[in-house]
Amino acid sequence: VTGPPTALAISTQPTQSTAGATISAVQVQAQDAFGHLETTYFGQVTVALGTNPGSDTLGGTLMQRAVGGVATFNDLVLTKAATGVTLTFSTTGGVSPITTSAFNITAAAPNKLVVAPPWMMTTKPANQLLDPVTVQVADAYGNPTAAYSGSVTVSLNNLGTGKPVSKGAPSAPKSASSNGATRAVPAIPASRIAPYARDGRAQVSTAHAVKAST
Repeated sequence: VTGPPTALAISTQPTQSTAGATISAVQVQAQDAFGHLETTYFGQVTVALGTNPGSDTLGGTLMQRAVGGVATFNDLVLTKAATGVTLTFSTTGGVSPITTSAFNITAAAPNKLVVAPPWMMTTKPANQLLDPVTVQVADAYGNPTAAYSGSVTVSLNNLGTGKPVSKGAPSAPKSASSNGATRAVPAIPASRIAPYARDGRAQVSTAHAVKAST
């Protein structure tokens, strides 16, 4: 015999998931004062983020009706990579909320390149390399990912021609057209133009605006 629900309990905990992927189904039980499943409970249970180190927004169906005292959440999604995330479940009737064990969200597959931190061009003498640019490989949600190892190519983006920077050894300055004018493009060593990304990060030096590609 079961009495009125007085507590919630997590019967199935969430497990590690990937950004943008559905988190494994989490089940919450309504229990009586003796810890028995309250099979006659069909009330609504709501979920929200508890510990939220990634400042994420929880996606999916955030309110489920219990069936036989069990509410199942099987379409929850997070998009920010983070360690130590928790979910908190609550219901009505003065029942105390319950929080899951901590779990992690990892970055998804490499999807794009991000200049991190944002790079600003500074004035330099002719033929001198500009400040290094750090290019980070990220997933579709902007999470840095160490899953990529490969070359990163840098080209000029605001000089009108779209012509890639020369990958040859340092030589005399090249030139490119920009709005009818001609600007000198400093010679740049090959080692600084097409570096090999390790752990998803590559550092390059270039001139003017940056356009990076893999």
